[in-house]
Amino acid sequence: MMSSPEAAKFVLLTKSHIFKPTFPASKERMLGKQAIFFSRGQYHAKLRKLYAFNVALLSIFEEDQVVYREDLKRCYYVLEKGYNSMAINLPDTLFNKSMKARNEIARILAEIISTRRQMKPDCNDLLQSFMSDKEGLTDEQIADNIIGVIFAARDTTASALTWIIKYLGENPSVLQAITEEQEAIMRGKEEQKLSWEATKKMPITSMVIQKTLRVASILSFTFREAVEDVEYEVT
Repeated sequence: MMSSPEAAKFVLLTKSHIFKPTFPASKERMLGKQAIFFSRGQYHAKLRKLYAFNVALLSIFEEDQVVYREDLKRCYYVLEKGYNSMAINLPDTLFNKSMKARNEIARILAEIISTRRQMKPDCNDLLQSFMSDKEGLTDEQIADNIIGVIFAARDTTASALTWIIKYLGENPSVLQAITEEQEAIMRGKEEQKLSWEATKKMPITSMVIQKTLRVASILSFTFREAVEDVEYEVT
């Protein structure tokens, strides 16, 4: 267990290349071993390119989500309850129920992927990015990473928004500046939907988000595992 600022800097910055994120065995099996969290090397580099922030990928699904939303939500709520459970797959255990939910999510994703390949719709979302990758991801790799995105975005987004609201409430002048910035964008755009170009006109909003992510603890803790032997001297 390392908790000092110096130790955190050593692990997360100075020697970050020899440490990798690690999770409980139960969480790894539920998310899928080929999700970006557990990958390294060329496969990880390829996934990072596919995940690169683009306004076209702000949603995981487009029309498919409307049809499958409730089933995905129901299964995910069961799945997340077992993230930190003991990885013993016995009937009626929390882990067993979560794995069944995970398999159901994978089945739904396989159905969506199959339908898209047959219908070939013109979609601009994360799923289509994975399916259109020139080097080709397997259906299992696609499913693992889609489930991983749901896991990564759900609580972290809510946590970040909570901290942003807190800090804006404590800094009325910044809140006023952001409000004016957003209102100016609303007055200047013709389309109702937010465009990528509009986000480039939010320097104050962007600075607030980045500052919040630096100052606030979006996650309560994180695990790191050394991929090779390393020495750390306590001063």
